[in-house]
Amino acid sequence: MPSKALRRWNSTRAANLDALVSAHQSVTGGTPGRPILTAELNHALLARLASALQGFARDLHDQAADALLTAVTVPDSKIRQIARSRIEDGRRLDTGNATAGNLGNDFLRLGMPFWPDLHSAYRPRSAGWHNWLEWLNVARNGIAHNDPAKLASANTEHPLTLATFKAARRALNQFVAGMDAVVESYLTTRTGVPPW
Repeated sequence: MPSKALRRWNSTRAANLDALVSAHQSVTGGTPGRPILTAELNHALLARLASALQGFARDLHDQAADALLTAVTVPDSKIRQIARSRIEDGRRLDTGNATAGNLGNDFLRLGMPFWPDLHSAYRPRSAGWHNWLEWLNVARNGIAHNDPAKLASANTEHPLTLATFKAARRALNQFVAGMDAVVESYLTTRTGVPPW
């Protein structure tokens, strides 16, 4: 069963992205070749995709903490509150992007070796997911901070187009499903019960 975080990714977050794609298609009539009209829409799509990914990762981390810190695993409610506070204090997903490093560090707060688990379960796809994740954050930062150097760097690797957005979204749809599965497996192993 998917987590609430994954269900939200596939419903609310997907609907928000789909609404932007529809706006893009309204401007272009669904045909390529209008870069002047669509550049800002492409930027909005990529920034929104990065935002959705960060929200998903934060939601999944919250659910994982809840599943790890139950009355069964930690009977004392005060200790559960202290542990939860320590897990969330300084969490990078609250203040930074969903970069590979931030994901790894934040899930390590739960004792989970995030990237080793993901690479083990999804070799060789996980390397491609990692690359898309890093590219998306460079593009997002270029867009959000109006940084021409980062925009140029991202654009060199993948043009900032609707087609690239769609390719990134496909890859990240697989990535979040993989994340969901490895986090579920880790929590089941640690607690002895499925977390969701």
